[in-house]
Amino acid sequence: MKDTPEKKNDSTTKKTQPEQSTSASESSGVDETTSAKTDAKEATSSEKSAPVSKEPSVEPVSASNEPPTKPEMTPATQPTSSNWPGKVALVLSVAALGLSGYMYWSSEQSRTQIQLLSANLDSALASAKADSSERISGISQQLGQVQERTEQLRSLNTKTEQSIETLHGRLTQAVQQMNAQQQVSDKDWLLAEAEYLLRLANQRVLMENSASGALALLRSADKVLQEADDVSLYPIRQSLAADISALEGVPRLDVEGIYLRLSAMSQQTTQLRMSHPSDQRQLPNLLDDVTPDSLKESWGAGAKAALNKAMDKLDQLVVIQHRDAPIAPLLAPDQIYYLQQNLHLMFEQAQTAVLQRRQGAYEESLSKASTWIGDYFDTTEANAISLLRAIEELKTFQVAPELPSIATSLNALKEHMAEVRRLQREGGN
Repeated sequence: MKDTPEKKNDSTTKKTQPEQSTSASESSGVDETTSAKTDAKEATSSEKSAPVSKEPSVEPVSASNEPPTKPEMTPATQPTSSNWPGKVALVLSVAALGLSGYMYWSSEQSRTQIQLLSANLDSALASAKADSSERISGISQQLGQVQERTEQLRSLNTKTEQSIETLHGRLTQAVQQMNAQQQVSDKDWLLAEAEYLLRLANQRVLMENSASGALALLRSADKVLQEADDVSLYPIRQSLAADISALEGVPRLDVEGIYLRLSAMSQQTTQLRMSHPSDQRQLPNLLDDVTPDSLKESWGAGAKAALNKAMDKLDQLVVIQHRDAPIAPLLAPDQIYYLQQNLHLMFEQAQTAVLQRRQGAYEESLSKASTWIGDYFDTTEANAISLLRAIEELKTFQVAPELPSIATSLNALKEHMAEVRRLQREGGN
């Protein structure tokens, strides 16, 4: 009967042990350090309060296959209810210590990892700082180079602008000089043209003896000098005006009219008839026919009128030829052809002399034509008479009149051009 309360106490102790462990674990979850200290104190107090038994305690072992039996407990071996709290406290203390060690180990591991991470972070930060410093140094160096290059470019730009301004000034000066030279060149060309025209005019006067051609050239030269619009050319134009006035005073010669008349006279020679020796003896008969009529008139005015009438008839019908030289024999028919061709040639020579202003050749050609007509052709014929009269009239023309000198204007222009060239050379030097 005594065993029953003990068993009840054991079962009660067993039931309270898990409850206490559960509560201890829950309290350890709340505060590990505080529970560990409390459990250690409880364990110490329980050990002091528990009775010490010298006999070893035997715990019952229950088999899983056998039904539980109620062991018989001796009073010496029966456990007391005061040992269970100590054991629980011990277990809880060990658990708390393990948990504290685990927590400490975990904290140390975390601290190590944190330190490692901090060291890695510091190393990375230092590397980044070094890299950034190096990059900043490189960028600063590049920026310094860029600034230096910018300054060089600014200096070069300033020098370039100065060079451009200098070149612009030189170009402007060169353009002005070219314009000035161009103006001088234009005047030089005009002066050269005027000089050429004056040379041609003097050539016409000296070589061709042509007043009209020289006059036209002088007027053209005066127009050229007028286009130059230079006050310094006034003396030259004054001399040129004097030369033009001198040529205008020369009598004009109708060269074309004389040339055409000579051409018509050359064609008229084909209508001339050869003369016969019997024609020379008609002069006494003509005088006999004219004299009786004139004698019937009274002396005084009648005689004078008859004489004039007779002279008119003689002029129209008879040409008196003086044969001081021996009479030439009559020409053969083939020689008559050559005579006519020679007459043509004489008139053509006279035409050429008119064009070339050769007075001597002109007069000589007309004289030969007149002589041949009088010697070999019938001078009583109307064609011969008109030819001889025309020849005598043409002889009176001065195909080569004496022309004045027009070298004054040319010499003045030459002197002016020489002075202009001298001034240009001095200006260039």
